[in-house]
Amino acid sequence: MLLQNSGLGNLVNPLASLCAPYGIPALLLVSMRGHPDPERDEPQHRLMGARTATILDALGVRHAPLPTEPDGLRDAFAQARAALAGRRCFALLVVAARSPAASRRPRPSGRR
Repeated sequence: MLLQNSGLGNLVNPLASLCAPYGIPALLLVSMRGHPDPERDEPQHRLMGARTATILDALGVRHAPLPTEPDGLRDAFAQARAALAGRRCFALLVVAARSPAASRRPRPSGRR
């Protein structure tokens, strides 16, 4: 399942009342809005970005950042496979890479 972390709140009930008690595994690919520069993002993304891991922990959903290097990918996928084989959910957290050019862009007006 692909989602933004700002929509994670919509999954709390299905994860807690369906996936966990009935052992329905799900692989979540969660784009981490509000990272790596929360001040350059929308307020709701900053709020959820700071709390995504805490929410997943509270729900018992194991998680790991999605690495960009091959060795790290193998390890993250192995963790995901183990969780799914155990009939548990697993979340891969996708953090956007920031290029030097992107960090020089001015913030949109109206944002602090």
